[in-house]
Amino acid sequence: MRILLTGATGLIGSKLGLKLVQNGHEVLVVSRNKKKAQYQLAFPCEVIEGDLMKSPLPLSEKKVDAVIHLLGEGVADKKWSDEQKNLILKSRTESTKNLIRSFKVVPEVWIQASAIGIYGSRENLELNEDSTLGSGFLADVCKKWEAAADESGAKRIVKARLGIVLASQGGALEKMLFPFRAGVGGALASGQQWMSWIHLDDAVQLFISCLDDSSQSGVINFTSPGPETNREFSKKLAKALGRPFGPSVPTLAMQALFGEMSEVLLGSQKVLSKKTLKFKFQYPDLNSAFEEIFQKPIDRIISQQFLQARSEDVAKSLKTDEKLKISGLDVNWSTGVEALGGGTLVTHKIHYDFPLGYLGWLATGALAKKRLLRAIDLRRAELAEKWKSP
Repeated sequence: MRILLTGATGLIGSKLGLKLVQNGHEVLVVSRNKKKAQYQLAFPCEVIEGDLMKSPLPLSEKKVDAVIHLLGEGVADKKWSDEQKNLILKSRTESTKNLIRSFKVVPEVWIQASAIGIYGSRENLELNEDSTLGSGFLADVCKKWEAAADESGAKRIVKARLGIVLASQGGALEKMLFPFRAGVGGALASGQQWMSWIHLDDAVQLFISCLDDSSQSGVINFTSPGPETNREFSKKLAKALGRPFGPSVPTLAMQALFGEMSEVLLGSQKVLSKKTLKFKFQYPDLNSAFEEIFQKPIDRIISQQFLQARSEDVAKSLKTDEKLKISGLDVNWSTGVEALGGGTLVTHKIHYDFPLGYLGWLATGALAKKRLLRAIDLRRAELAEKWKSP
């Protein structure tokens, strides 16, 4: 299939795009900066330059079979000023409307991200795809987002209502980690609010399933079968990290720190799915999810890039394993190479240790990670320049 993917450099999109190519699909992605996207993406694709917030895309006449639309401003990236709330809404609704206007021939399949925030905060009520919708800013955003998708005219429309996506790098979990690794992470407010989550790998596989299975349509909750209260989630997170469970954070402190955005953190949503009962989750419960995410060593970074060159040639030019000293850290850098779509997928894996162990991490962890990410970017840039197409 020929698939147009938006949000391809995001947490889900980057991994989903690679999976689609590995499954034999032809992928088109949308980016405001074509050159930057070609450097960032870890899979071969056609990059269409355009800003869906402003206008439709300059698509060719060639048919697109399916759309997977993931684009949207992060709801927890910044405090909710009026300007930021407007951006959160328009990045979803305007991008969807302009994407629809881009097609002369409507794709048969339209798969669009949404969120369980559409149900609002519902205390202990168990929710599924047939549940009534809630109220509040996020619920209203999701309603308008999904309504925009209905205008696509596609034969089959899937609305993927995502829970909290858990991953080893990026996403909500990365933002939670510091206080828990520091040994002071605890429940938020009463801790009785429900958290519905899904592991990144399961979310990606569910998108693939929705693409491949023509019986899947309408609303589907992308949540694991094992939701947890915030208190239990926090306890299991502390245990997975081998750290003590800290004191609760009062509601007033949350509201002072995050303003209106605190409703995302304090809302309660116990969301299950009636439509994924036959889906085999790799990580159906939090313990299995954390076991995969917090593999030893915890301090590791994995980055991938695609090169338009033969894998045999690339492999000859790379060191498989290196022991380096970067910004005072002992770094083990391994590089893997595999053939992909006529080119090469390069995977950089770095594991690192802090001088003085835990105290070293506490003092310099965030800064060290930034420096290591910069080192990876430089390595990626060198390879991209060396193997760029003539």
